[in-house]
Parts: sequence; C-alpha cells; structure tokens
Amino acid sequence: MLLELLNKKVGIVGFGAIGRQLGAITRGIGMEVYAYDPYFDEAYAKENGIHQAELETIIKECDFISLHVPVTDETRNMIGAKEIAAMKTGAVLINAARGGLVDEQAAADALKSGKLFAAAFDAFEQEPPTNSPLHGAPNVIMLPHTGAHTFESVKNMGMMAVENVIAELSGKDCGHRVRQ
Repeated sequence: MLLELLNKKVGIVGFGAIGRQLGAITRGIGMEVYAYDPYFDEAYAKENGIHQAELETIIKECDFISLHVPVTDETRNMIGAKEIAAMKTGAVLINAARGGLVDEQAAADALKSGKLFAAAFDAFEQEPPTNSPLHGAPNVIMLPHTGAHTFESVKNMGMMAVENVIAELSGKDCGHRVRQ
C-alpha cells in the first residue's frame, strides 16, 4: 500500500541545512511542514511557510517525522517507546541523522504491531547494524549512511572543506561550522 503525501504533515526535527532542504522539497510536493530546532530561524520559517512546533507537537500531530539532529546527551533516544506510542497510528519515522536517536527495539515493535506504517534508517546505534532489531521488521528501509554520497555531493563536500580551511586560515568565518 502506498501513502499519499499531498496535504500530509511532515515534522522535521533539526532545521539546519539538511532540514531546510527537506522542508523545501516537502512543501514543493504539497505537504504542510512543521519544524523543531533549538536555534529556530523564525524569519526563514515565515518566509518559507514553515510552522514552528515543539517536539511533542510534531510527535503527536505529524504523519511523517524526520530526524536531522546530532547525538548529544539531550537527543540520545529522543524517540523511544513513549514517543512512538504518542505518534499517530500509521506514522512514518525517518532517521537520516545519527544512530542513537531512536530506540531501535521500540521502532521495530511499532512496525510489527502496525503502530508505525513504515520507517527508514540511515544510521544505527551499532554500525554496522548486524544485530539490529529492525532486521526483519516490516516496512523498514535500512541504508548504510551513504544515501547522499553521489559523485556530485562528494565533490561538493570536498570543495566546501577546502573553502572552510582557506576561510579559517584567512581569518574569515568559514560559514559551514557545526554547532555542538
């Protein structure tokens, strides 16, 4: 069975460069976009039709939830059994960020019970995920965290790294600093 995307709500947790790109793409195909980020840019959101929302609101109200945050003490297992239980039945969970953000056993159980319609994981608590409880769960896509490694993206990442080094050595802001 396929899911309709038009008029569905997508919740983007982590609204940095990748989250913003996802927001633009999903708005472009007719989805309503909600975003959570501790450094939320209200001006950008208003200009681009993005709704600011708390994590709890995204968990309860969105049809699709996509994670784009680093793993920290605050974000480790940010999606566990309690959060999945609060999601809409039939929601889709996407972890395109880091392993450790989602309790994989809770996600596997939710997929098996039908609470989650589907899930996609690009990173896992243990790499490689040889013993992940997600193996064998229905409607799960498991990728080896290389989904964005096209020829062009690898070239662009290399160029950005070189530009960052040149900027830093020249005393300028590198523009691509990762915040912790």
